[in-house]
Amino acid sequence: LVYIAQSGIVPNMIPALTDIGVSPVAAAQTISLFGTAVIVGRLVIGFCVDRFWAPGVAAIAISMPILGCLLLWNDLTLVNAQIAAILLGFAAGAELDLMAFLAVTYFGPKHYAKIYGFLYAALASASGIAPALFAELYEITQSYRTGFALGAGAFTCSVILVLMLGRYPKQDPSAS
Repeated sequence: LVYIAQSGIVPNMIPALTDIGVSPVAAAQTISLFGTAVIVGRLVIGFCVDRFWAPGVAAIAISMPILGCLLLWNDLTLVNAQIAAILLGFAAGAELDLMAFLAVTYFGPKHYAKIYGFLYAALASASGIAPALFAELYEITQSYRTGFALGAGAFTCSVILVLMLGRYPKQDPSAS
C-alpha cells in the first residue's frame, strides 16, 4: 500500500504541477526536495528504529505523507507540493530499511531471504503498476485529486496495519 501511494504520487507530481502553470524547472526542483528528504528520512528513521519500537516509528513516518496527500488534495499549489514532497521523501527513506528490519524482527532469520524476497517483489510490483494507475485515474477523472485521496487512504491503511504488528516476538536462538 505504501509503495502504491508513493510510486503513484511522486512521478505524477511534475505533470500535476505543470498543469497548474508551475514551470517545469520549479516542478523538478520540488522533486529534488523529495530526494533530499529520502536521505534525511533514512538517517533519522534508522537512528529511531535502534532506540524505539519500530512499528511505532514506522507509523509516524508513514503518517507524514498522509498530510502531504491531503495538502495536495485540498489545494494543489507549489508550496503545498514542496511540503508534500518533503513528507513523502522522508517516509520513502524509511520504507526499505523498515521492511528489512520488520521482516527479520517478526519472522526471524531462518526464512528471512524468502520473506524479504516476497516483500520486495510486492514492493517492486507496486512501484511498477502505480505510476500508470495514477495516470489512468487522471485520464478518467481529469483531476489528480483522486490519486491524492487514494494515496492518503493507502498511507492511512498502512499506518493501521503496521501498528497491528504488536510486540516483538521472542526469537528462539536455536532457530537461526
